[in-house]
Amino acid sequence: MYRAARFATVMAYLYSILFGVIAFTYDLETGYVTKKTPLTTYCLLINFLTVSCVIYFGRNMELKMESSDKPDLHNKILVALTFIRILGVSLTLVNNWWRRDEFIHNLNTFKAFRERFLRKHSTNKRYEEYFNQQIVLKFGIGALCEVIMFYGSVRIMRQIFSDFCRHTVFGLMSTVLNLMACHYFFIALSVRILFCIIADELRRLLTTMENLFADFHTKCIGPGLLSVKSCQLADEFDDLSGMHTELQVLSEKINSMFYVQGCCVFLILYLNNICVLYIYYMLAKQVELGPQFSHAILYFLPLALLLYYADGYMLIDLVLRYMDAIEMPAQLLKDCAAWLPILDRRLEESVKLFSLKMAAFPVSRSLLYLFDVTRPMVFATITSTITNAIVLVQYDYQYNET
Repeated sequence: MYRAARFATVMAYLYSILFGVIAFTYDLETGYVTKKTPLTTYCLLINFLTVSCVIYFGRNMELKMESSDKPDLHNKILVALTFIRILGVSLTLVNNWWRRDEFIHNLNTFKAFRERFLRKHSTNKRYEEYFNQQIVLKFGIGALCEVIMFYGSVRIMRQIFSDFCRHTVFGLMSTVLNLMACHYFFIALSVRILFCIIADELRRLLTTMENLFADFHTKCIGPGLLSVKSCQLADEFDDLSGMHTELQVLSEKINSMFYVQGCCVFLILYLNNICVLYIYYMLAKQVELGPQFSHAILYFLPLALLLYYADGYMLIDLVLRYMDAIEMPAQLLKDCAAWLPILDRRLEESVKLFSLKMAAFPVSRSLLYLFDVTRPMVFATITSTITNAIVLVQYDYQYNET
């Protein structure tokens, strides 16, 4: 599994280089990030060609819409999605260059922190297997989804845009955002596992402290040994607290690197769901939506949707579990506050300091500070998707009636 995960990581990296998504290089031996002139020049050229093609093809664009007496709402939605995707790609490319030095600094800082952290706190084999499994699944599902969705996008946009070059270029627009989502998945998964290790270490310390004071109350150890072991525990609490705070600050910086892309990805996912529900409604009515939906819908769309939703589920599930892992130490200390048998002053101050640090730096679950990414928000989004799809169905019903 380790070799498969390494292969998936390398392929995602090479794929990103090919499309000019990242303008820095990884040292596969050390894992650190650096800038190199040949790669920078190549990425500049690819990004310039991408922007130039969008500007060139966007001028005097001719859309092959249906006539006014035929239902063409699905085409208008697809065109809107295309332009949102183009906007998202443009913002991503600008953001990547504008904040390139910040990207490199944050990634190298995280790499150094991870090495320092794992020297003190060894990872569980279960976490290693989970990490490798998730990397392989994400890359495999994402790659298959990419191929099928690209084929479907080109087939659909062939009926909307007037020439081959336009619908091919616009069909590739989704690649950039998907690659950025893949990079975010890889690094967020690594950060989440470190937070899980911190939570496990905290559980161990709390259990050790509980057993220590139980032994003291049962006269198994004396006050001197209690003081020595309490000081050792206090040192471990201070070290773990510092690690947690440092990692939380790093995670905030890493999340800020993907704010713009995250908003674009979630918006496209939201509109795609509405469009799919509406198109299936039209197909259920046996409405002819055009040549692009004849065989592609029947044979490729179900598989594409299965992979698309599996890929989206992995990303959303990771984001939610990632936030839960950050908050887990605070929850552990809160749950044990009622029975915490602290008799040593220094140990008591260390535990309180750990709690105060987490209270002073609460976890930010907001996406671009617009809304909180929580499980109720996910269900609310699904409800909103269905509601808006029903609005489109009502529009279609009224349109046909009139």
